[in-house]
Amino acid sequence: MFRVEESAEVTDLLEKGSRELPAMPAAVSLLLQALRRDMASATELENLISTDPSLAGKTLRFANSAYYGLPRQVRSLNQAVIILGVQQIRNLALSLGAASLLKPNQAKAMELHRVIWSHSFQVACAARGASEALGLGLNHTEECFLLGLLHDIGHLFLLAGFTPAYLALSRDDKMPTEADLMIRFKAHSYEVGAALLQRWNLPERMCIAVEDVGRRRGPDSVSQVVATCHSALNDLDAMPEPVINLSRTQLALICDRAIVDERDARRLMAVH
Repeated sequence: MFRVEESAEVTDLLEKGSRELPAMPAAVSLLLQALRRDMASATELENLISTDPSLAGKTLRFANSAYYGLPRQVRSLNQAVIILGVQQIRNLALSLGAASLLKPNQAKAMELHRVIWSHSFQVACAARGASEALGLGLNHTEECFLLGLLHDIGHLFLLAGFTPAYLALSRDDKMPTEADLMIRFKAHSYEVGAALLQRWNLPERMCIAVEDVGRRRGPDSVSQVVATCHSALNDLDAMPEPVINLSRTQLALICDRAIVDERDARRLMAVH
């Protein structure tokens, strides 16, 4: 268990969420379970996606996006699943599931939710670009994207579960500082995020990586790439010298591309 158990109210909400709050949408949950098995077939994934109209529609839209640049339109879910592949289907499912589950109700909170989610997606896209630039391979690149997507999930959880308190700590429509969160909740956002992912039965490696990104530590190159991209997107000029083998100029180009990719993906996936 991660150190979040020192915060009684956060732990209580996490436990309550396990019992009472809506879980991942059913189709998303079943899809993620199938994706954890190496032998999940395209037909099985297609059948699961087709049970959720929203997920089905967005899968088709994503496959038809400019990102893939296909010469003809993808009209079937089976085609979309084959084109996107297991990793992209998993990322899409997690994006939609987490975004819908952790969405607050208040208008101001909704805007901050959009800001946090946009930042997470930008970090994911930048981490994917940085991994590709470093030549680290497809599996590493997809891990970087997924960790970038999830590294601030603790912020979304706190915003949804403690909306007034979280908004009170937010300044200029930005995420509260980790110091302020520790004073108020006795836990950092990355500790909360790791504990939440653990309750969602994500691999232990991913839960630990979320903490490593938050603490800006760890020998894992995936965590290093994501932490570097997080800092570069926040303030490239103020960040320390990159620990990964990319120059500031390279990181600037990667971040610029990530901002465009995130904007396109948010439009396609209707994450507002």
